[in-house]
Amino acid sequence: MDESRDEMDLITPDGMRRREFLHKLLAAAVGLPAATALLSGCDGHGILEPPENGAAPGPGPQGDLGEEVQDMRDVITSIIQAMQNMGGAGDAELAGWLAQINAQLEAVWPLMVGAGQQDLRDNVSPEMQQFLDQLDDWQVPLNYSGGAPQFSEAALQAAWDRAEGLLLPQAAGDGPYATEQTWAFFLMLFLIFPGIGGGEAFNFATGAAGMDTGNQASGLFSLLHPSGGIACTPCFISALLTGLLSIVMLLFMGMASHTSMAPSMLFGRDYVIVLAMLAALFILFLASG
Repeated sequence: MDESRDEMDLITPDGMRRREFLHKLLAAAVGLPAATALLSGCDGHGILEPPENGAAPGPGPQGDLGEEVQDMRDVITSIIQAMQNMGGAGDAELAGWLAQINAQLEAVWPLMVGAGQQDLRDNVSPEMQQFLDQLDDWQVPLNYSGGAPQFSEAALQAAWDRAEGLLLPQAAGDGPYATEQTWAFFLMLFLIFPGIGGGEAFNFATGAAGMDTGNQASGLFSLLHPSGGIACTPCFISALLTGLLSIVMLLFMGMASHTSMAPSMLFGRDYVIVLAMLAALFILFLASG
């Protein structure tokens, strides 16, 4: 999308260039006290750790909408922790986890659609606050509409297959395509925006990949496309979670003003992460089981 490319060169009202903003945003997001701590081990002990004092940075969710938003965040955290605690694929409770997410989406989504801007703003997730600031610079409001998203095994499969279908040489030469550097961004986009067009997704994914100076997305691609057999071990889950954490904020940067429609603005970045983890778990270990 041409607009997203133009926005990359904007200067914010306080004189900060877009590139400076992105660097500041990523550093701040990783450094939040409540942010996920990355551990180097593969012992299965929590990669997700709460702040030492148990307090969230800044005010918590507000009002009726805030209560449901917090319930969604709690569901997401509990599922990720449950996956970390698995001893193997046999411990997965995929149907139950999807049911929890769907039930909470049914509860919170109508409130999001009906909420005014101030109610939505009051409940933006702390690590997404700087994206809200950037949306303000662009004068773009938060925007949620339609029915509540719902997830199933078929939906996970469809998002994965769509990303796979864009890999060269399968993809048409004159249309959107995916590479090892962009594939993971496509997967996340297709999970959170099932109806997104290929061209728009291509712009967002390539924009995000262009900021992935450490080639973390390529490493995640390799992890999820093993040349041989792979076991669903705590080490694998840790590597998957670490890989997703290393690129998820780049996805939102690449989306530019489209973040105004991202559920993660309220639910937090882990909403995207849990969906990608569930898709990987299903495709790699459960779909053929």
